[in-house]
Amino acid sequence: MPNAARAYKVLDHIHAHPGSHDQGQFLEIAGLSIRYDEDAPYLDAGEVATSCGTTACFAGWSALLAGHRLNRYATAENGRHAQAIAMRWLEIDDEQAELLFFEAQDMETLVATIHDVFGPRPAAADAV
Repeated sequence: MPNAARAYKVLDHIHAHPGSHDQGQFLEIAGLSIRYDEDAPYLDAGEVATSCGTTACFAGWSALLAGHRLNRYATAENGRHAQAIAMRWLEIDDEQAELLFFEAQDMETLVATIHDVFGPRPAAADAV
């Protein structure tokens, strides 16, 4: 069963940091060549949220908020891609991932898709 509490946690983060959201990219790191070198290509959620121009999509933010650090290829230090991490963390299948990560290309569609896939926002006591 999809994990609604986690999905709404990601949505709340995106609403709180709208400038760090872009449904068109798993992760887009601004200024990579200036700020990050080959020894430190991975960013955590805090670094993405505060790096001007750096953005992530719903899947990217799911992976980051699950505690993973991602590089410019949206791959975590364990070698897994943000999409696979997000699917597992959100407890969704391939069809649900397709809807959330690829078909929902604007905020209005993303919010509607989250509601369709995960149902209504869970009560605070149910949150993760």
